[in-house]
Amino acid sequence: MTAIVTSRVVAEFYRGIDFPQNWDTGDAPITVGMARERVMSVIVLLDAQAKPLAACWQVEGEDERFVRIRFEAGEEDDLLDGLNDDLGAQSLRIGVEDLFATLLWEPRELRPDQATYVRKEVLLRGRYSRLVWNLSTREILTHASDLLFVTRQTSDGLAQGVPDNVEEMHVDADKNVSEDFIVLPADPAMPKARDQELVTQKVLALALAILLAVVVIGALAIDLVDAKS
Repeated sequence: MTAIVTSRVVAEFYRGIDFPQNWDTGDAPITVGMARERVMSVIVLLDAQAKPLAACWQVEGEDERFVRIRFEAGEEDDLLDGLNDDLGAQSLRIGVEDLFATLLWEPRELRPDQATYVRKEVLLRGRYSRLVWNLSTREILTHASDLLFVTRQTSDGLAQGVPDNVEEMHVDADKNVSEDFIVLPADPAMPKARDQELVTQKVLALALAILLAVVVIGALAIDLVDAKS
């Protein structure tokens, strides 16, 4: 049975944003043209069961890689192993290991330990409303070089064969309007620091409990001696 591509996911990852003047007061959006450094680009083609049929990706400064399913091999669970390795490696350069994978597949499902969305939200005041950044402009500017700008496109309802080369992967790959995400990666050291703090608190609590137990036992021993005398 011939494999048929029914959907496509296209994503590009950039690090750092050069904010223009008055970016925080104007209505102009933050666009990919303001991004500083492209980190990685990915295209994945899927079948109707969301199983990968082909993929190409490129880490900035490296050759583009291409993989496709081998029909004689049937279903290939390891088809995206190389992509997953590179996603993990680039994530670790910036934050936690599964950050890029989440942004590729489920960009709206980020965990707090992965990253914080940077976006405008509606602020209601009485009968009036306005858009404001969810983080302070000072914090955003302070971390401008750390911010990730991700463009992502999805195409559904396709009906095409599996490409034979990387050039065919790029045909119509930028046909749809992209959805953009800006995120501030979490510091990987923060969970470890919190864990260490919890351990310290538990040790102190245990030491205090032992000290109280010694005091109580000592007091009981004194009462017992007094009672005998």
